[in-house]
Amino acid sequence: MELGAELLIADVKVGSSEAGAKPTKGTHHPERSSTVRPYSASGHRHSAEAAQELSQLAGRRIRVSLVPHSVSAVRGAFASVHTELEVDEGLLWRRFARFYSGEPFVRVMQKGVLPSLNNVTGSNFADLGFSSEPMVPRASGFSAIDNLVKGAAGQALQAFNIMAGLDEKTGLYTPPLHP
Repeated sequence: MELGAELLIADVKVGSSEAGAKPTKGTHHPERSSTVRPYSASGHRHSAEAAQELSQLAGRRIRVSLVPHSVSAVRGAFASVHTELEVDEGLLWRRFARFYSGEPFVRVMQKGVLPSLNNVTGSNFADLGFSSEPMVPRASGFSAIDNLVKGAAGQALQAFNIMAGLDEKTGLYTPPLHP
């Protein structure tokens, strides 16, 4: 998918479940409660991964700066990704909707609606939304996932389903916990 961006700035808010099973002073939920704190603000280990995959998809070099923030939530990851790009917001929506049209667990929100962690909690869905600001110019993408389902566990079950010849949605196509 070609959109023309060369540098993406990602601001990712993560709940305490993203920190793994072993609690430390910086990762244990009671220590993270009622605060927002950036960590690994320079050279985060996922920056290179994201740059590699996006560069492969784009067929050219894409640079990624990723700064995660610990937030008071227990589960989930919410990403806001920005780039300097003059693009029609409707074009963003159409391209991403077309790109993900065959993906059962990716929901591209309707134009004007942005993702929320509440709408994916307890599900294997990834919700995507977009905005643009022509006067800057800036294009932004937003995503929300429940990392406890959409993370490694959901991926493992989805991969097992495919390997076993089952519908990939088996056991995963459940509604979010939030009404």
